[in-house]
Amino acid sequence: MVTQIIQSATGFLMYFTVAFVISPMMTVLALLGAG
Repeated sequence: MVTQIIQSATGFLMYFTVAFVISPMMTVLALLGAG
């Protein structure tokens, strides 16, 4: 039970980190492409 919760939390944190890192990168790339 605890292991399942930890795995869920880890997966959520990984997903959140990826989204948090990729969003600004995509925005910067879009601005550079437009500029």
